[in-house]
Amino acid sequence: MAAKSFWTRLFLIGSLLAAFAGFGSASTIFAPLSGSLTASFFVSNGAISGVDVRGSFVLGVQVDGVTVDNLTLADSTGGTDPNALTLPFGNATLGVQGTGSSSTLTFDLANPSFVNSFAVAILSANASPFGGSDDGITALLNSSPLLFAFGYANTINLSDTADVQQYSLYAVQGSSSATPEPGSVVLLASGLFAIGAFQIRRRRKVS
Repeated sequence: MAAKSFWTRLFLIGSLLAAFAGFGSASTIFAPLSGSLTASFFVSNGAISGVDVRGSFVLGVQVDGVTVDNLTLADSTGGTDPNALTLPFGNATLGVQGTGSSSTLTFDLANPSFVNSFAVAILSANASPFGGSDDGITALLNSSPLLFAFGYANTINLSDTADVQQYSLYAVQGSSSATPEPGSVVLLASGLFAIGAFQIRRRRKVS
């Protein structure tokens, strides 16, 4: 229960830092509403040798302060294969379903960005039209490429030299919005990292 409370506080404070860093300050705002998206990084001998994005979540889309759609984004299994038993590890594509249209998102898995020693991972994704007309899909296409920010979740140890590091989605930023400067992203990540370090240090003192 205490751990859950800690991560809840971390998310809320991180959201506040994101607001100051420039997220969501423009006409088009994307907000993860429910579900989950996980970015996994296979690390062998200290080097990333594979990246995967999978899950299913609802993304709210606001244009000029008005909610135009809630888009469903999911991998080809609908987010039902978190352990890569059906969909092979290395997935880079999410399907996007709006009210009257659909599209796809393709992640640039070759170029993840990390801030503060894996405290935050950022991946870029490009949207492609697939048919129909929908305000949410249109906003998504007009804002492509999008930045997906993931916060560290856990590490799965596979051997002495290999593990899988996993990150959970907490923010989406479109290029048509006021894209934060690198310094703003560092500010956001630094705040999250410092809060986590402080909490760990405090727990050690208590124990």
